[in-house]
Amino acid sequence: MHLFSTSVSLILAALSTLAANLAFTGGCQYTSLSGSVLYATCQRTDGSNVSTSIDLNQCVANTNGNLFCSQNGNYSATCSGCGLSANAGYLVCTCNDYNQAGQSASIELDQCLTNSDGNLTC
Repeated sequence: MHLFSTSVSLILAALSTLAANLAFTGGCQYTSLSGSVLYATCQRTDGSNVSTSIDLNQCVANTNGNLFCSQNGNYSATCSGCGLSANAGYLVCTCNDYNQAGQSASIELDQCLTNSDGNLTC
């Protein structure tokens, strides 16, 4: 019986952690991009909303004209004309490849961002 209650406790703890960390688009709205900084209103675990922001240079990199999730990737050094897709789920840019030619590039922000109790994190 003790093993069962311990297992249930561990499962509940894991589920509460998942609930506290939502995908970016699942828990945030009213987004905008200014330079490399993403602004959003995100839901906290208590149901309230909070304004938050994150510099996407902390989370996204350009490698040969393609955007990838990467800690401290500094994508904006080699990308320009960046914006958000209509539903704000994608970052869309023109990024230089190894030959310095501009390539159309995009990345789904849910791959890189998490709403952690109202705070955007990589």
